[in-house]
Amino acid sequence: MLLPTRAECSAIVFCEAAAYGASVLTTETGGNSTYVKKNMDGDRLPLSASGAEFADVLEKWVKNGDLDRLSQGAEQMYRDYNSWKAWGDHFNRVVH
Repeated sequence: MLLPTRAECSAIVFCEAAAYGASVLTTETGGNSTYVKKNMDGDRLPLSASGAEFADVLEKWVKNGDLDRLSQGAEQMYRDYNSWKAWGDHFNRVVH
């Protein structure tokens, strides 16, 4: 998923992408680093990044065969951190 957003607090779309095993390429802004971990489920580029720089990362992922690994990382992020089950488990640990 490509989301070159310029302002973001914490997009639910990152959780949704992870649930489907979609790697994410986005910007380094707001809460994006909470949901998109470099080399685990995607990457974040600086706000100053050009369209060509985004294209370079996508091309590298394809040429290096990184998409399967990033997809698996996205699913892992969803299971461990972003799913409702993970949220409920964390909430229960905090409350109890």
